[in-house]
Amino acid sequence: MLSRVIYGSRVSLLVGLVAVGIAVAVGLPVGLISGYMGGAVDTVLMRIVDGVMAFPTLILALGIVAVLGPGIVNVMIAIGLTAIPI
Repeated sequence: MLSRVIYGSRVSLLVGLVAVGIAVAVGLPVGLISGYMGGAVDTVLMRIVDGVMAFPTLILALGIVAVLGPGIVNVMIAIGLTAIPI
């Protein structure tokens, strides 16, 4: 039973790891640039992140998948993009 659970969870783990990787790869540089530069750059980046956070996460992810099309890779991208501000 345990081996079946482990075998079945590999797709879920892959989706989670790739989505977090995308969020970190985009969110970390944005935060570092915003913190280091300050001023107008910080204000612009803050407003962009606030705009993304204004949408409900599930609705935004469904919209991204609707634009990109079905598939597990597109789901990973959508989850990663919605997790950037978090």
